[in-house]
Amino acid sequence: MTDVVTAKPRLGAAIVALLAVAGAAVSGWLAWLHHRVHNDPEYLPVCAVSETVNCLTVAVSPRAVFLGVPVAFFGLAGFGLVLALALPGLDRRRGPGDGAGFVALLGIAFVAVSAILAIVSVFELGVVCPDCIAVYAVSLALAAVAFARVRRRGGWRATLGPDLAALRREPAARLAPWLAFPVALVALRALLTPYWFIPDRSDPRIEEGVDENGRPWLGAREPELVVHEFTDYECPFCRVAHRRLRHVLAENPGRLRIVRHDYARMRCAPNDAELRLSSCELVRAGICAGEQGRFWDWNDAVFTSPKPFKGEARRTYVADMARFLGLDLERLDECLFAPATVERAHEVFREAGRARISETPSYVIDGKTLSQNAAARVIDARL
Repeated sequence: MTDVVTAKPRLGAAIVALLAVAGAAVSGWLAWLHHRVHNDPEYLPVCAVSETVNCLTVAVSPRAVFLGVPVAFFGLAGFGLVLALALPGLDRRRGPGDGAGFVALLGIAFVAVSAILAIVSVFELGVVCPDCIAVYAVSLALAAVAFARVRRRGGWRATLGPDLAALRREPAARLAPWLAFPVALVALRALLTPYWFIPDRSDPRIEEGVDENGRPWLGAREPELVVHEFTDYECPFCRVAHRRLRHVLAENPGRLRIVRHDYARMRCAPNDAELRLSSCELVRAGICAGEQGRFWDWNDAVFTSPKPFKGEARRTYVADMARFLGLDLERLDECLFAPATVERAHEVFREAGRARISETPSYVIDGKTLSQNAAARVIDARL
């Protein structure tokens, strides 16, 4: 049996090819989006609709990268593989053995991966990504068409059997698309600069310390430019902005200094120390990590693997991260709920009020409070 008969190329294969092109296009857009949100401080994607419907949160999440490659590139390569396997089916002179069975197997894999990514997005990151949903929809449609082709040909045995026989007859030609998939990803992994990472602090010219007000700083001991950064660990825009600022620091280690002010979304409750509440937990944890001389280790770890929005991992996040960094857990726990720690956290809000900070991230340069974009322009001009 064959696909739906038409006077031109076979309909099933043509639809699969079109869906593969559509999937590759959306995946390519997501790859471009991932790069731009990590490198352009002025870019706000239209798919960042609200706090819960937001592609930006997904793009800046560590989950957007797998095995050192942005996940969108896996989609781009996967849909490219489907397209290569579907093209032989467009030739009406070909009978069974045109790859329809292999395409159907890939359809199963695509639906499974889409389900996993959707679960991560909704239940771990707490957001819905509109553009990701487009990829899931294309994957589901592709699988449905591929299954219909298998059914019309008499089932899996009647479809996969000829495909395997064709593979044995022409191994080089038939295996080429499959081999191109991992080769492309390995090459990309080797050639792509990991722009989504925070640069390490291995450069000996990058020093760290505490200023006269007790705020941690990183960069030059005798800087030409001092940037005070007010940021929130649970703000995706802040993660992108801090990462970009650290790249600038890596390029100007002897000229720039970053002074950190951890500004949480919610102020500390006055009775945190008494009731062991979790408000402003990450601000207090940063203070306590600093007490152990590890503030910047804590900073980089939290921005690289941010606190989940939901679940048990959110409740145990501080302890888990401290354990990962090798901090003294007993000392950390004692510090987290100490009245002096809560008072220091309150001082951040007082400083923010004096500096007229109304959003994060915000910056103070030469006594002037600046938005992210304005600060980027000043930094570029001065360095």
